[in-house]
Amino acid sequence: MNIKKYLSLALTLILSTSLIACGNSKNKENNANINNNSINNTNEISDSESIPALYINDKEINLKSQILVTQDNFLLPYEELSKNLNTSFKIEQSNGNEVIEITDLNNDIKQFLYTSSNFSYDSNTKDSKSYYHKDRPKIVSKKLYIPIDYLYNYDFYYNLENNQLFLISKSETQVDNNLRYLARLNTIQNKFDNFISAVSTLPNDKLLGFNLTPEEAPNGFIGFEGLANGLTQLNDENFEEVFQDIVIPEDHKNQFNTYLIASENFYNKALELSTSLEKDRHNKDFNKELDNLANNIKIEMIEEYENLKTAYDNLII
Repeated sequence: MNIKKYLSLALTLILSTSLIACGNSKNKENNANINNNSINNTNEISDSESIPALYINDKEINLKSQILVTQDNFLLPYEELSKNLNTSFKIEQSNGNEVIEITDLNNDIKQFLYTSSNFSYDSNTKDSKSYYHKDRPKIVSKKLYIPIDYLYNYDFYYNLENNQLFLISKSETQVDNNLRYLARLNTIQNKFDNFISAVSTLPNDKLLGFNLTPEEAPNGFIGFEGLANGLTQLNDENFEEVFQDIVIPEDHKNQFNTYLIASENFYNKALELSTSLEKDRHNKDFNKELDNLANNIKIEMIEEYENLKTAYDNLII
């Protein structure tokens, strides 16, 4: 599965649908069901030759359970991988829903995931921001599967040519620089993709933070402001931390700088809209005025995202 190409097509369809939905309030209910947890939307790979070889850093990991594929993502059998990632996990029930608690044994950081929600959060995040993901964790045949983009402290990259799936520890410096570079880029862009997927598919009331369930807002207020604050910030004080251990290939430097500018513009647009939302949203019930505001947010963010996606595609082609 070529994640990048599949993602480009899938998001084009989602974004086109969302632009139409912005002008049609009847479509908001349909948008709520795009990201669901149905096993029917999870296609298990049956052809053994199609199952990617999984590597953690430079070590191949042999799995007894097959990797699952859902839309544009890989779902990994977590019980088998947990020890390899030096983590522990437990699954508890809350109001009839599964809550997954993953503990990073290196630093005792806890991450909380929900099979009924596209949001997650972790215990070490400043202000406990939540993060949106296109996919959800799933329990299939009593086995826990976690989408690859939930993994804490790991970048990921799929090599289509060799059918290899890499998990690269962010603290590992001995892995090939180019592989770490591609994995870092892919992981960062995935967060931007998750953000625009949330903006595009969340019903307008939930996008602005109204009528959310505890699972959709697991750790306080969630809405466009929360989504914007959870974006990866490449061009601020965190930039050196993001790429400080990676040497940018010479033939990528110009495109890389273009991508950084596009990502900064995208992030700044989100902050601009978030700031304006603070003045208009608070202490109001959801109404037609706020519905129109959400529609405008969708349109502006989708337009800005097109520039970012073009810059990313040009960078990694």
